[in-house]
Amino acid sequence: TPEDLKGLKIRTPESEVFLKTFELLGTNPTPMAFSEVFTALQQKTIDGQENPLNTIYLNNLYEVQDYVTRTGH
Repeated sequence: TPEDLKGLKIRTPESEVFLKTFELLGTNPTPMAFSEVFTALQQKTIDGQENPLNTIYLNNLYEVQDYVTRTGH
């Protein structure tokens, strides 16, 4: 549910649209270069990230995150 997002640090692209969207969902949107995402997940600097499934797969992000949510946004 949307309540599950409350307070989570979610990596977003450095875009006002994404930042505002995830802020309105109750997260702590964290703009970050994509090249930093794997390490940030690994070190628990962020709780999650916003990307399409193929990007998650091709960049092995599944190695450092336990769950995926398909939001359709």
